[in-house]
Amino acid sequence: MPAPIDRAKREQEIAEAAFRLLSERGPAALTLKALAAELGGSITLVTHVYANRAALLKGITDHAVADYDRELAHLERGADDRRRLRILLEWMLPLTAEEQRRERGRVMLVTQRESDLNVNAFYVAMDRKMRQLLHDHLAPLVPPERIESTVELLRTMANGVVLSVTERPTKWTRKRQLALLDDTLDLLGLR
Repeated sequence: MPAPIDRAKREQEIAEAAFRLLSERGPAALTLKALAAELGGSITLVTHVYANRAALLKGITDHAVADYDRELAHLERGADDRRRLRILLEWMLPLTAEEQRRERGRVMLVTQRESDLNVNAFYVAMDRKMRQLLHDHLAPLVPPERIESTVELLRTMANGVVLSVTERPTKWTRKRQLALLDDTLDLLGLR
């Protein structure tokens, strides 16, 4: 009889391996077989948790969203509303080499969203989550009639930085990303 698996731990391992594959080899490399190889075992390492690619994409999306909620709650503990917004926006930027690798994987995956319905569902879910986080963080800081336009501006700024860092990582240093964030918050009167 096989040993029971720790499902939460396996989901975490699979999500990390999936984003590694995406960032290093692109969306075509994200197969159950390649994922199993990345994890160092047979395909059952993956199929015990996710039966197919559609389930995998939904699973890593759900896992990422849950991770975001836990991570942000920890980072924001005790912060006032302006500081919480700043923490969220810093968190959305790829400030470290590891964050840049993960974002490169996400960008690579997004390039496939028109050709793969499962990828499009991933993109839609992640975009919805980021916009909701921004909305929730902005609600106590800006008038209701400005929330949606401010969400758009900040989401566009963060996505633009992610894409710029992916294209030219040496040019978009941590210092430069944070300076742009400061300038954006200053322009909006939110710093």
